[in-house]
Amino acid sequence: MENSLKNVIQFCCKRNIEVLLLTLTTCFVLISHIYHWNEYAFKTKMNMKMANVLIYDAILLNISILHSFIQISGIVRKAFIHQKKIILVNIILYCSFNCLCYMCILLLVVPDKSYLLRFSLPTMLFLFDWDKCGRISRSILYWHLKINGKAELVEKTTTLGHKLISQMVLKILFVIFGCLSGLEEIERLSLLTIVALVTNCITFVSIFPALMCFCSQVLKSSSLELQDVHSKIYLSQVMEELYPPIKSYSSPLYIRFIMCVVVTGLHLFNCIVYASGQSSIVVRIISLSTWNVSAEQLYMAVMVITLAYKYLSHEIKKSLPLSQLKPETTSCVGLSSCNTNNDLQKTEPLWNLTDNEIIQLCRNKCIPLHSLEQSLKDYARAVNIRRKIVSEKLFEIDALEELPWKDYDYAKVFGACCENVIGYCQIPVGVAGPLVLDGEEYFVPMATTEGCLVASTNRGCSALRASGGVSSYLLGDGMTRGPVLRLPSAKLACDVKKWLETESNFEILKESFKQSSRYANLNSVKCAVAGRLLFVRFKAFTGDAMGMNMVSKGAEYALKLLQMEFPEIEVVSVSGNYCTDKKAAAINWIDGRGKSVVCEAVISQDIVKKVLKTSVPALIDVNTSKNLVGSALVGTIGGQNAHAANVVTAIFIATGQDPAQNVVSSNCITLLETTGEKGEDLYISCSMPSLETGTVGGGTGLPGQKACLKMLGVEGSGQIAGENAQRLARIICATVLAGELSLLSALAADHLVNSHMKLNRHSNKTVNKETPDSCPVL
Repeated sequence: MENSLKNVIQFCCKRNIEVLLLTLTTCFVLISHIYHWNEYAFKTKMNMKMANVLIYDAILLNISILHSFIQISGIVRKAFIHQKKIILVNIILYCSFNCLCYMCILLLVVPDKSYLLRFSLPTMLFLFDWDKCGRISRSILYWHLKINGKAELVEKTTTLGHKLISQMVLKILFVIFGCLSGLEEIERLSLLTIVALVTNCITFVSIFPALMCFCSQVLKSSSLELQDVHSKIYLSQVMEELYPPIKSYSSPLYIRFIMCVVVTGLHLFNCIVYASGQSSIVVRIISLSTWNVSAEQLYMAVMVITLAYKYLSHEIKKSLPLSQLKPETTSCVGLSSCNTNNDLQKTEPLWNLTDNEIIQLCRNKCIPLHSLEQSLKDYARAVNIRRKIVSEKLFEIDALEELPWKDYDYAKVFGACCENVIGYCQIPVGVAGPLVLDGEEYFVPMATTEGCLVASTNRGCSALRASGGVSSYLLGDGMTRGPVLRLPSAKLACDVKKWLETESNFEILKESFKQSSRYANLNSVKCAVAGRLLFVRFKAFTGDAMGMNMVSKGAEYALKLLQMEFPEIEVVSVSGNYCTDKKAAAINWIDGRGKSVVCEAVISQDIVKKVLKTSVPALIDVNTSKNLVGSALVGTIGGQNAHAANVVTAIFIATGQDPAQNVVSSNCITLLETTGEKGEDLYISCSMPSLETGTVGGGTGLPGQKACLKMLGVEGSGQIAGENAQRLARIICATVLAGELSLLSALAADHLVNSHMKLNRHSNKTVNKETPDSCPVL
């Protein structure tokens, strides 16, 4: 039997289009012929009393459609995005062929056509094997990719078809009891069920393989063909991991055989009893009770009970432990597990696949989008592939065309600066200077998109250079991290605070902190108590690194030691906002964070008039009214300046610092006063207590940012630990002073608006060549 079944399936696969067309033609001809032949029967049956029927029919039809919708939704939800349409179409086609064949067979064997119209569709939708249909539909792509896909389809279908037929025979033997009940309603419903079971088997071994082969041919003609045999094998093994081969979960053969023998024996006994002139066992059992149930009520009860059983068993299956289930793999699989063939993995590595094949694997979630660099070992290619995948999902598919990505060293980015890279933004870098600081000249790089900023800072540098330059002083150097701890009581929190503030205990903590890094050196510990919460602010020297990660690691070492002394301590978070990082806070303004720097300069009266186009009294008046009184009125923290954040952010971006830290690093107070023998000259100073700078790690390793650090002579680590990072902080503070001096002068001379209109409002197509000479900020 299995060989005959296999021959039928092979024929249907080979002649798939002919089989499908022949089935459609036959079904439509039968329906048309039988409808006209029984037109009178249809009309007479439909003239029955409909009041009691329409309610049940509507409920049955709605329940069956809702059941179908839930099943289809569950099947499609498990599929990948690009497969949803294919799977949905195949489910609808397969179900449609089933229903069409079912209708034709019913038209031939059921005498009462009213039952055909009322119960056929709900019965078919109810008995349709949705789970099998969904699993097979999701396997279409798998069979399409296999080199011997058609042979495997025949083999799988033959195995399943053989088992399906044996199960059908057993089910029909049970349902026949309903046909022998002697009750018209039960007999008709049993007949509908038997026809549905037979139709499912017929279509599965004939229509299904033809339909699957037809869909496979459509996929081959419409989708991208793989370019070599190795790629096909590789992708088919990936799909085998995603969609495991369909396995049978039916009962053992000997159990089905025993059940068939028992049921057949019951039928033979009924036949003997009936031949002797007595009623069958089923009829006698039913006759003992008063039967007063309509077909609609019976059908409704059967459907509700069976549906409840199906969904209840489904929920029980979902609630089983994972160890008892073997679910279909829907999440991404590891790259090593995608290819189970070791020889193929050695001879055909992943990066030898084409870009389109890699994109297909990403769509199938075999390769995570964020790990393309690690998988392909080619950073630029990974960026290009990621751009193609992302572009397909954007509102405008060409949105990334103007975002550059070529000619960039992405090896410096991976694992250090950014993830899911799709390119880089181009920011103009200007230069201000030379800036004379502590007797040395610096050309300061500034990355900005604000016109007039570099020009204004450059004018300030000119004024300072003409007056002898700027002097800088470092007041402190220490990065902070402030974890929050929870203790059982406020009393214990106060005890821990006292322990930390004891000098001998601090030395023990300092030694533990040093073990985290050779550069980390704990400077101080500051504590605050809020209820039973304890906030500890570790402040440590971190060399030429900005030091956030270094201090975090050191804080973990210190907390472990602290927990040994106080086991009741619960570390709520390694960062409790007591640091404070990237937020305006008085604690940074008062206690400092990072580098604390002060710069000063003296500008002669003549330079103020010739270069800055204003006077010393006017400058002092603007600074007092704007930076001191105005800032005090709004309650600013560290904002007693004109535009320190402008200069800080521009240098941060150019030199690879963390731009978000400009919130803390821009804390600055600018002071102006008269000086000299007659008080005619100008004294200016800028104090910045929380400059968070570093010359190693993070963005400082990128090519462009490294070049800007080289311009300043502070690239990498200095001969003395922390020397380069401290010098960068001094340069930033001195440049801020130059920017403050120029902007205050423009405000005092009422040149601000005119300067911005000339340098910040240019059309992209026209350039005013006279601007550099006439701009008052130069």
